[in-house]
Amino acid sequence: MGKGVTKNQHYPISQKIKLVVCISIIAMSSAWPVRASSVTNVFVIEIHSNLNYPGYAFVRIDSLPNDPPTCSSNPFYSFVLDANSDSGKLLYNLLLTAFAASSPLDITGYGSCAMVAGIESMKTVSLKK
Repeated sequence: MGKGVTKNQHYPISQKIKLVVCISIIAMSSAWPVRASSVTNVFVIEIHSNLNYPGYAFVRIDSLPNDPPTCSSNPFYSFVLDANSDSGKLLYNLLLTAFAASSPLDITGYGSCAMVAGIESMKTVSLKK
């Protein structure tokens, strides 16, 4: 044994693995969103962008999301997305297509307002016929 190390400080490898797994689970569970909203068969009634939030698209739909996260407090826009990213460009194109064709959508959020305070970040868009 090394200097300053007692016999009680050595753990079998299986106990070390269990400890690491437990710590990882606790750390990941505290980072998971508590609630993420979703809406089905909704219509986009407004897509807004402005220079204060370059590349972001704010989405207003015809009904309120169910079970929105507690951070979601904006009375006008239910979702926001970063249209600069590749995935955001795809979501933005689906939103524009649905808006132009007056087609219904299904939308889910991330359960967080990480992009813009008070507005849930958009995760998925499903265009319907």
